[in-house]
Amino acid sequence: MNVLKSNDSPLAEKQLALNYLVHLVGDLHEPLHVGFLDDMIGTKTKVTFQDKVQTLHELWDSGMLDPESGTPQAMAKLLDEECDPNDRTAWQAGTPTDWANESLLFTIEYVYPIPESHEISEDYVKRAMPILYRRLVQAGVRLAWLLNTALK
Repeated sequence: MNVLKSNDSPLAEKQLALNYLVHLVGDLHEPLHVGFLDDMIGTKTKVTFQDKVQTLHELWDSGMLDPESGTPQAMAKLLDEECDPNDRTAWQAGTPTDWANESLLFTIEYVYPIPESHEISEDYVKRAMPILYRRLVQAGVRLAWLLNTALK
């Protein structure tokens, strides 16, 4: 943030700082990036969803997103339409530690209760998708807030 705020920072440093900020804010909002070390943040747990074997981490990163939802721009529009202005204001509070703790709670409550068979059901996905969408929107709102703050 300091590099982005500084008028003295070289452009290359600002670009690198921006890349890190975007990546880190996104990662903080993906529940399994704040997962359990013994499971290597979901990379050791294999699951099957729609006849595809993948890690639990892959499932939450992209495996549950319907590729037929359209382009990234269409997905962003859909997510933006679902965001209440009151939520936007509330989500701009807190710290990255708070955001990581939110992810950890979602990991415990929504991610790891998987069936013994490791077969991911449509019920699991129906329960998970609102969380997944919420985290995507929160990441976007918070990243925008951080960038607006840094680039004033």
